[in-house]
Amino acid sequence: MSFGIILKEALKNFFTKPVTTKYPFEPAHPPDKFRGLPIHLIEACTGCGLCEKDCPADAIKMIPDERTRKKQAPEFYYWKCIRCAQCYYSCPFDAIFMSKVFEVSVYDKTAISSEAIHK
Repeated sequence: MSFGIILKEALKNFFTKPVTTKYPFEPAHPPDKFRGLPIHLIEACTGCGLCEKDCPADAIKMIPDERTRKKQAPEFYYWKCIRCAQCYYSCPFDAIFMSKVFEVSVYDKTAISSEAIHK
């Protein structure tokens, strides 16, 4: 590659707007179909357990639920979740949707809970 081609490309890109963002200092805007953390709507859930059966990361467990009259409700272990959206696709009642939450880095994995995500 000749020096002239490299110089031409460098000068062309010197005056254009950068493609990257200054992420930690400016907010990031995920795209429309971004798969963040799964959010569970307890009102729409019937406790069928399909989300638990289809989760490849074993990040969902069905537990007894005292908040509603249902027998079971899913509990999400967000530190195991690989954001594959399989729970979203397998839920026949639209009780799970993928949020745009992606900033979940913590030192203690128990700090990530569904209550903290819904805030």
